[in-house]
Amino acid sequence: YQRRVHGVGFQGDSIDQLHDLTSDIVNEGVGGIIFFRRNVKNKEQLQSITSYIKTLRSDPILISLDVEGGKVNRLSYERYPSAIEVGKLSEDQAELIFEKMANDIQEAGFNFVLGPVVDLDLGSSVISGYGRSYSSDPSIVERYASLYIKKMREHGILTSIKHFPGHGSATADTHVATKSYADVKYTKEELQPYRNLIDQGYTGSVMIAHVINEQLDDQPATFSKKIVTDLLRNELHFKGIVVSDSMNMKAAQMSTYKSMWVNAINTGIDMLIVSDIQKPKVVVDTIVEAVNEGLISLERINDAYNTIITGSNQVGY
Repeated sequence: YQRRVHGVGFQGDSIDQLHDLTSDIVNEGVGGIIFFRRNVKNKEQLQSITSYIKTLRSDPILISLDVEGGKVNRLSYERYPSAIEVGKLSEDQAELIFEKMANDIQEAGFNFVLGPVVDLDLGSSVISGYGRSYSSDPSIVERYASLYIKKMREHGILTSIKHFPGHGSATADTHVATKSYADVKYTKEELQPYRNLIDQGYTGSVMIAHVINEQLDDQPATFSKKIVTDLLRNELHFKGIVVSDSMNMKAAQMSTYKSMWVNAINTGIDMLIVSDIQKPKVVVDTIVEAVNEGLISLERINDAYNTIITGSNQVGY
């Protein structure tokens, strides 16, 4: 089996603490490593760890983190304005900020950034409350997101626009709430940045939200084939990597890890973020078991694998 369908997190901030994952990176086909604030001390420390990860494989592995600016910034030794602040600046000023951000990310050894946010500023506590949206106007969001993507691409960094199909009007925080409902009256406007960026040739990554938008489906988007396959793939014609939000969030929980991962993959998600699972082999073995049981088709796994490889080959290494 060709197995790249998961990105994993780790505890600690040193190479020694990463050693438990070394054999999994080499032998278990880990598709990516995601860093959180707990993993970050300074630039030199990050360079040491990311350089070490790259020695473990001859083929590209996606090394990622969240850098949006403001309160959501895993490069904790740097400071950037929040999205809502950037959205009030001129495009030239924004480009300077994104150039520095991209340079800092590249220097630290990362090739995949989980941003920009293209949610609209519609009152969500977890989006608007943290200044994570550029504007309530989809055209402004699209414009500033394009500048962010452009600068990252110039530095060999893959991006992930998020949180599809829109988190800007969600009434709850998917990190802690078991359900998060999006206000359905905003659906068309919330899709506009995705639709236009994809029409303009965007082929990076799209992160799926755990929100429920009842106008589109009664299931969280993570487990909705209508949203991921029918809407994002078939209607919007997105060809890049579809990545989940963290599968450890409360809004993604099902009765078992197996049912959660199987449903997400069958929905059309290519890469699962399992940020707090310390045994990636468990994820791989569970997915292989599901394939053997006929719960996931080998074709679906291979489609995900090929999509991830194509995306990985776009990045600097």
